[in-house]
Amino acid sequence: MRNWPKYLCWLAATAALLTAIPLRAQIPPPPTIVRSAPATQPTTAPAGLPVAAPADFTVSHYDLNLQFNFPAHQLDVNGKLTLMPNVEISSAAFHLNQNLQVQAITDAAGAALSQQRQQDQVIVTFARPLTAKTPVEIGFRYAGPLADASLSPIAGIRTAYVGTDGAFLLYPGEWFPQSGYGTDRFTSTITASLPNTMTMLASGTMSATPQAGGMVSYQFQQAQPSFPGSVVVTPMKPLAPPSAGGVTASFYFNPDVPADLATKYEAAVADIYGFLAQTYGTPPTHTLQFVELPADALPSFSSPDLIVLSRTSIGTAVNTNLLVDEIAQQWFGVMLSPASLNDAWLQYGAARFSEALYIQHSQGDAAWQDLVQQLE
Repeated sequence: MRNWPKYLCWLAATAALLTAIPLRAQIPPPPTIVRSAPATQPTTAPAGLPVAAPADFTVSHYDLNLQFNFPAHQLDVNGKLTLMPNVEISSAAFHLNQNLQVQAITDAAGAALSQQRQQDQVIVTFARPLTAKTPVEIGFRYAGPLADASLSPIAGIRTAYVGTDGAFLLYPGEWFPQSGYGTDRFTSTITASLPNTMTMLASGTMSATPQAGGMVSYQFQQAQPSFPGSVVVTPMKPLAPPSAGGVTASFYFNPDVPADLATKYEAAVADIYGFLAQTYGTPPTHTLQFVELPADALPSFSSPDLIVLSRTSIGTAVNTNLLVDEIAQQWFGVMLSPASLNDAWLQYGAARFSEALYIQHSQGDAAWQDLVQQLE
């Protein structure tokens, strides 16, 4: 196992930071992560500890063109990635959602490359060894249905979905070929053409161009290396975005979320963001989009400029601790990230610490101490 989402880092964060950092109260147990072993370099670390991703190569950029067949739950992707070998390599292994079947992998000249599928891994063999420190471009074309949580990288939880009500493709869902989960920072250009009844949300600078036949062409460019691999397509319209606390926040919540609750979320985000910006300095972004996902989706996830919250996480009252955690990861995770997953506890521990700071700031020492007692 090498791609470990944040839920497997909670235990390490607790052990290292117990005396200083209260975790979110009543955290649900971590989901079971189902991943295949690395194709090369077998794991030798003790069971239960995260393992650093192999450093044979990194992926520095993705160009991904997405096509959606919403009634068929189908995603088709035509993509290119820029691979940087750190040493001479003859093959490279990528993680890709098992629901997605590879149709072709090509080199920069368009010649077919040999490939082998092993569960959620795609192993690409090159015609000749790649020279260290010389970037190469690889083309990927793949497609498949994303209808439910079957074969999800996080067992029983939807991390990638396409349907008549829209789509969400989250970074932990392995919907694009990945290497160095949570450690390899990359830039990206993501494009798609959608009906004008849908809105596309993703990280980076957006352009939306109307096309014939009631279609809109979207492009998102992430110029700063980070982790922009989450995309949401939704028919929901945003609540009027307030601008306070140094951030303009848009909320794509379903109409069944009470208006007063949505207003409270708006106020909470502004206050939390203002506090964190004052505490940590230069903010990583001045724009945040919050999007509601179904109850059986990933409970929450933070990408550059984009935070998703499941219907259960939104709840019936503002989930302050969770909100601080996810917003704090715009600093710890988006702006800064660990070089190895062995140090991932620092990222999530810092988010927990941010929760403690904000609770003490907004509710006082007694509330902070209550968090400590609940954890104990």
